[in-house]
Amino acid sequence: MLASVEGAGSVDLALLKSIVELSCAMLAMAEKGDWDTLAEQEKERQKRIDQFFSKNPTTDQVPFVAEGIKKILQIDRATVALGEAGRQHAADALNKMTQGKRALRAYSSTA
Repeated sequence: MLASVEGAGSVDLALLKSIVELSCAMLAMAEKGDWDTLAEQEKERQKRIDQFFSKNPTTDQVPFVAEGIKKILQIDRATVALGEAGRQHAADALNKMTQGKRALRAYSSTA
């Protein structure tokens, strides 16, 4: 149904489509580990979301809006999962560095 958004002729639905597309782009950024750009794009996406929800959908638009929201939530879950995995990987790397420093200090103090 979301593919029909362009043909719907509604500015609100076109904005929703742009939010979905930006969410997809943000997921691609997460997959590449480009967290800085993703954070910048999240600010833009939030502006669009605020703008979109400043109006109420018509009865005819509700199915499109519901589908768009579901798609955004699905994409966001995948993006968050990648973020959590990246954060855990960074924490593991930091722990290894800390252990290495401790070992070096212990070795240096006994040498």
